Amino acid sequence: MKVRELLIPGVFVLESPVFADDRGFFREWFKDADQRDAGVNFDVRQANLSRSAKNVIRGLHYSVAAAGQSKVVTCVEGSIQECMVDIRLGSPTFGRVEQLT
Repeated sequence: MKVRELLIPGVFVLESPVFADDRGFFREWFKDADQRDAGVNFDVRQANLSRSAKNVIRGLHYSVAAAGQSKVVTCVEGSIQECMVDIRLGSPTFGRVEQLT
């Protein structure tokens, strides 16, 4: 797995290889050891799955908890445009926007 930190500290892109053949494919979607080796400490507490119709925009998600809330977002079919905004008051990158398509 390749782990790349974006310009907002604490925001990462995780890229894992896809092994495909005529039966389908296999991918290690989440591997704690690889993330920890890259300096990403992601303690999984909850996992959710949703499906959206074409051209749906999902809302802004944030946490008011003192420790914040880490998320892993993936797209298993179709495409996604992900937009992250640093809304942490006092952060040196406050207001910075990152977009991935």
